[in-house]
Amino acid sequence: MEDNDLRKIARRRVGSKRHAAVYVVVILFLGLINLFTFRHFPWFLFCAAGWGIGVLFHLLFAYGFMGDALNIEREFQRLKRKMSKTAEKPENKDEQYRRSDFEERVEHFASSARQVGQRADAYFQSTKEGRLVSCSVAIAWSIIVLIFFHFFRHYIAYYHYETINQVGRWVREPLLTENFHAVLPILTLTLMLSIVGNCILIIFDRYLLRQAISIILNVFGLATVLTFLFVFPFNFTVIPIPFAAHILSFVVALAFIGISIGFIVGIVVKAVRLTVTLVRGI
Repeated sequence: MEDNDLRKIARRRVGSKRHAAVYVVVILFLGLINLFTFRHFPWFLFCAAGWGIGVLFHLLFAYGFMGDALNIEREFQRLKRKMSKTAEKPENKDEQYRRSDFEERVEHFASSARQVGQRADAYFQSTKEGRLVSCSVAIAWSIIVLIFFHFFRHYIAYYHYETINQVGRWVREPLLTENFHAVLPILTLTLMLSIVGNCILIIFDRYLLRQAISIILNVFGLATVLTFLFVFPFNFTVIPIPFAAHILSFVVALAFIGISIGFIVGIVVKAVRLTVTLVRGI
């Protein structure tokens, strides 16, 4: 193993340790904020869980439990050994000369391929780290949304302050109606698929797999948004200003329509990319 390879591994392991150290400091800080503000609602645990998944996978990748930075090098050595074993033995000096010349050309080509592979590995590793962060954020966001809509959706409300018998208190008027129970199953399924799909992408970083999972998640996302749009489990009449209630209903419906169009465009684009890649592969 060359010094550059060792330096690359050391750099990744140091980076993962720094990531873990920053995670611990930030989570402790958020925990203190949670303790002295909204201690009845441990929201910092959502951040700890979501970010913790990213830190865990970062450490696993850095220490080689879920992938080795030298996979290209090992594959190169394997192919080189295989080529040397399958090479025919020379029958005379001319054959020996031709074989040596052939081996020199193979070595030159293999060396060039190795350099290109190392450059490609460095490039895709940098983008791979970005995809790792993106998947971790998507998992954290899905977990937070899933827990929120199952246990804390009543906080989506119109709040107003009123005084009764010289005692003031905040009154909460829920904006979600009972029809939300018709949306909850498809919403839960979509969020669970997002968590599972992004976990798969963290473990198996393949282009075709990314495109396929992205299409599936976009389809379920579109189904969820359309369910919200057609069921429309919102009650904005609790807002004391009728004009504002009508405007808010229109804006929310328009937002769902825009999100639906975005999902449709995303599905079409990714389906075309996936089809083109498969056709080229054939």
